[in-house]
Order: sequence, then structure tokens, then C-alpha cells
Amino acid sequence: MARAELESLRKFALGLPGTEESVACAGTVLEKRTVKAGGKAFLFVGARDLMLKLGASLAEAHKLAKEDPERCKAGAGGWVTVRFESGLPLPAARLRAWVAESHALLSKTSAAVGPRERASTRRSKRASS
Repeated sequence: MARAELESLRKFALGLPGTEESVACAGTVLEKRTVKAGGKAFLFVGARDLMLKLGASLAEAHKLAKEDPERCKAGAGGWVTVRFESGLPLPAARLRAWVAESHALLSKTSAAVGPRERASTRRSKRASS
């Protein structure tokens, strides 16, 4: 059951503007499918969990984490992990809203730094290595 719910959220995320899919930590136990906007991952989907970044809804996530730490963990920098061990930890509409919020936060961040600046940063990092 959890797999179908996670797949539904992944498909919802891929329907948001400017998204693409990739894989993080391929071939390891940490492997997750990622959905990116503007080259920035805003959703990580595992076999039984998802991770996303929240802003306005972070207080709600902290409350859920305090009430049910087995299902939700609100970590540093606004990143939240939601576990799907036995079904939906929250209503589907709330989870879709969180996915959309994460997309908006990270696609705005990547839009603020244009392609030229990102390429320049990558070249600088390579040169200093």
C-alpha cells in the first residue's frame, strides 16, 4: 500500500513545472528516486519514505514529528522525512501540498541563480580541487 501512495506523490511531483527525475545513491541501500526542478532536488522518494523541504508548513511538520516521531522527522534546514510504514501518515491532499511547497521553495532558489552563475560555481569548485 505504501508503495502505491509514494508512486502517486512522485507522479504528482513530476507533473509540476520544469521537473525531471533522477536517482540518488544508486545501487546502495540509501537509493532514492529524486525529482528536481532547475537542477535542485526537492523530493526524494524511497521504498517506504519520502523527504522534502518545507518553509511555511515546517511548524506543522514539527508538530507531527513531536506527536508521532516514527512517522515524521523534521530536521535541519527544513528537510522533513515522512515514513509510510502502514499507509498514509497524513491526508493525501496535505502531502501533495507539501510536495508543491517543496517544489516552489527549491525551484525559486535555483531560479535566483541563473545558469551562467551555476556553471561559474561548478568551474570554481573544479579549479580549487
